[in-house]
Amino acid sequence: MANVFNPLGVGRGLDGHNPHPLRIKGVAMGLTYWSRFSTALIMCVGVLPFTHVVASADDDILTGEFEPSQTVTNFKVSCGGYANGGGGFVQFHEPVDVFTNNRTGKTSEMGVHATYPKIVHAGEEFTYSLQFDSIDLVKELFSNDTDAAGDLLEAERIKIDLDIPRGAELISAGVRENTLGDTPSSDAVQPEEIIGITGRGFEPEPTGPQAQYLRIAVNNATEQRNIDGVISDNGTNASGHDDGGFRSSTRSVVFPVVDVTMKAPDSVGTTISPGIRVTNSADVYDDPANFFTFLTKNSGPNPAFFPHSGFHSIRCSPRDAPTSGLNKGAEPLAEITVADTPVFGLDDRVLGIADIPGSSTPHIQMKDFVSGTDSQQWVYTSAHEIRNPFNNECIDVVEDGFDSGGQRNGSQVVLSPCGGNPGQKWTLDSAVTEPGNPGGAIINQADGKCMDVTDNQSADGVQVQIWDCTGAFNQQWNFPPLQAS
Repeated sequence: MANVFNPLGVGRGLDGHNPHPLRIKGVAMGLTYWSRFSTALIMCVGVLPFTHVVASADDDILTGEFEPSQTVTNFKVSCGGYANGGGGFVQFHEPVDVFTNNRTGKTSEMGVHATYPKIVHAGEEFTYSLQFDSIDLVKELFSNDTDAAGDLLEAERIKIDLDIPRGAELISAGVRENTLGDTPSSDAVQPEEIIGITGRGFEPEPTGPQAQYLRIAVNNATEQRNIDGVISDNGTNASGHDDGGFRSSTRSVVFPVVDVTMKAPDSVGTTISPGIRVTNSADVYDDPANFFTFLTKNSGPNPAFFPHSGFHSIRCSPRDAPTSGLNKGAEPLAEITVADTPVFGLDDRVLGIADIPGSSTPHIQMKDFVSGTDSQQWVYTSAHEIRNPFNNECIDVVEDGFDSGGQRNGSQVVLSPCGGNPGQKWTLDSAVTEPGNPGGAIINQADGKCMDVTDNQSADGVQVQIWDCTGAFNQQWNFPPLQAS
């Protein structure tokens, strides 16, 4: 089930499930407000506040290039470990291979499963999801070290930081249960919300710097080090020797799914690139700002002789070795392109929505193409509808009498609320969506007639109708999967 921040309404994630109740200020609700984060408009030039907007998602999965894409990125991390003890035998401060990937079995390898739309429209709200592979901690990692930490028991104060993609408006973010079949221990403490943080790991004040990252954590509890009296951490609730936060309770660490909903900018051609945190010193080896940090809790010796030696601080960044540069883990986990998706027809004019004086029903006309125009954007759904993504209504045929072929030739094509009726069902000839093809027919499933430009007229404002299929130029259409400019 999903825990989702949504300022004004309950939406659905990519799996179609509604969020389950989550507490906020002690009140159980069917909706989780993300009280920890002052949402922001993230632009290339900086971070600015924005007004909350309702997040939503269609039940329909779009076909063709609009199907959600799924990718898996595997990358090695280099982790630095430090013993937070205070005794004379505490000498440990060196690189560690602290875990293996539960899915691949490889040492110090992280895996991230991204689900996202390749293409979104200008101004459209969309959701992408990130799921990290579970990891298994190495039991005897510290057992023979000079600090005598004993067996590694579990991970405490876990945090993973994600970048907020620049160039788009953040609408909501939340977590839900792991989708890879991994179940956390019954004693584990799992995140129930996403935390927005600044570069220093602080939750932003209303008048202060806005959040730059999304943090998977519990109560913003993170690790801390004290080296010769110099304290280093990345958050307001840090400790090097206390239980707390996101904790595994066993050596198996299971991560939740993160769902992020954003609103695409108006600039066609913009690329939105989700990824992990690698800025504000997060790209430095063994730094508290590293995207993945935690405390190991160890069986340890008598704390009277080895104070705090039961905890080790671990800081991991995406690199093949401590001295190497960042690897592919620092690159985008997905690339989402803001694109025009018009349906092109006769003389490169496009299907557009037009209000007709005296009619309450918008008509579909041939219009001069204007990039980024909401009324010229279309998606073809799994229900065989041609739907406008901004008003969520469908291209339909007016019932205007019948002839021997079914609906009368010349019946007008209009826009109406999507209801699943036969007049709203369309079949696309394969040539319609094939790149480089001159075009193909769009056929109404109710009677097998083709979408047609009336009287083969080449002008802005010509009505679209249905007619017996002839293969003529005024029945040829292109619905390219990507038309960015």
